[in-house]
Amino acid sequence: MDNPSQKSDQRTAEGPYRIRFYENCGYSPAQRLVARAMVEIEERGFHGRRPGWPMPETPCMAAIDKEGNAIGLLTYFGESDWQILLAYVSPEHRRKGIHTALHTALVDKAKKQGNVFSINSSTHVNNLAAQAAFKAQGRVKESINYSFRLKDWGDGKEPTE
Repeated sequence: MDNPSQKSDQRTAEGPYRIRFYENCGYSPAQRLVARAMVEIEERGFHGRRPGWPMPETPCMAAIDKEGNAIGLLTYFGESDWQILLAYVSPEHRRKGIHTALHTALVDKAKKQGNVFSINSSTHVNNLAAQAAFKAQGRVKESINYSFRLKDWGDGKEPTE
């Protein structure tokens, strides 16, 4: 049986962080960033997307700084089609290429594994920063989803209340 904290490093350019893979995100330094990410999603008004908390046993990857702290994370799951569940970079470390480095490392891992056909992700329609990042990384918009909310996700009220 695998050690739940089993990890491996992805070679990255010399810099202030390295990308590290974890088989079990719940036992990684990235897990503490999940709560920050969920709060920020709510504060920024992206509650319509409202991802569930990534399962602790889900694999993840983290950008780890020189002090050993996670400054960014990406959780994913799947076999031949991988779904990115959550990608997050601490606000003080944004616009430094960390999200792109995480995505690139995931693509490299998928190519090396050989049986992965696609890596999919989604974001809120109003999250223009994420959409711009996805496009710059070479991702292609393939669908648009619509929903009809009967109740607001957070407070259970009717949308017209």
